[in-house]
Amino acid sequence: MPTVIDGILPAVLAARGIAGEVGIRIHTVARVVKFANRDPRSELGEEETPIVEGGGYPPKVRWLTHEELAVGSLAAGTVEVGPITPTTTGGGTDIALLRGDDLVEGDKLYFRIKGPKHPGGALYRRTGLHVKATGYRLQLAPVELENKPDE
Repeated sequence: MPTVIDGILPAVLAARGIAGEVGIRIHTVARVVKFANRDPRSELGEEETPIVEGGGYPPKVRWLTHEELAVGSLAAGTVEVGPITPTTTGGGTDIALLRGDDLVEGDKLYFRIKGPKHPGGALYRRTGLHVKATGYRLQLAPVELENKPDE
């Protein structure tokens, strides 16, 4: 028997893709794995995979407010990424990538955000992963910011 979610899910996913279609999503997010078992001098010591919404568009990136940071005892610069469309709904990103299910001991999982706020890219670490029927939300804290040019 179909549930209410089954009935509205296609409309929700279609509406979420509009921001990506019109170019409002100005930051991209990628999963970055730094491999422990590879030669660090090798270009293959790191692998980057884009995190996308259904339709292949970047997910929403929102920097948390000072109040949200204080209430949650979160690091300055913490962001929320999502909702991210599950692959089970056609398109999107597999939750196994977000969790790091494929990593082996010593590998490090990061996320790189690129855009106006981080033109050279900035590494973030996952501090939370929230799962709902309509999508996933990542909570990321900064690890390393790009070198800023002299102003």
